[in-house]
Amino acid sequence: MGIETKLKELGIKKILVVDDTPKHVQTALSYLKQLEQYSIQTEGATSAKEAKEKIKESYAKDQKYDLVLSDLQMEQLESGLEVVREGLKHFADCFIVTGRCYKDSHHGPTTTLMPTQEVVSGRKDQEKVWEALLKKAVHYMEGKGKSIRLSLKKYGKYVGIPFEGPSLDIMVRMYKL
Repeated sequence: MGIETKLKELGIKKILVVDDTPKHVQTALSYLKQLEQYSIQTEGATSAKEAKEKIKESYAKDQKYDLVLSDLQMEQLESGLEVVREGLKHFADCFIVTGRCYKDSHHGPTTTLMPTQEVVSGRKDQEKVWEALLKKAVHYMEGKGKSIRLSLKKYGKYVGIPFEGPSLDIMVRMYKL
């Protein structure tokens, strides 16, 4: 079963990639472009501010993002957590995708997917890294993250307004190192 089939089964129709390095966004979108033939839309943003606006606007238009993949360090040290908060608030599955094991650059030789804490060898300027990250994210959504995503979907369906409150704050803490 291909990744596109699994994404469809999970109800993923729209993906947002967020990174303050335009090359990383371009690389991710280049890889994800193959999903468009399966009616899965992909878009990018190069700042937390832009991403949060896109998330709010898409939700208001009833075209919400189903999956958000965001860098951690952008305008500020933990801007990615703001993106995750906005994504969760609007019922998206969210992951932080951040470089690790670096010395001179904040883009290291490995990339970590949070909250799973899984590590992929390589940098975000490589399509193979985005492929591996997406597979790990899907595996999490099908397994350990399944109850969380189903709870959010149920809340969204029955309450019908963006998710707020202490429970959201607790969920965002899962993404901290």
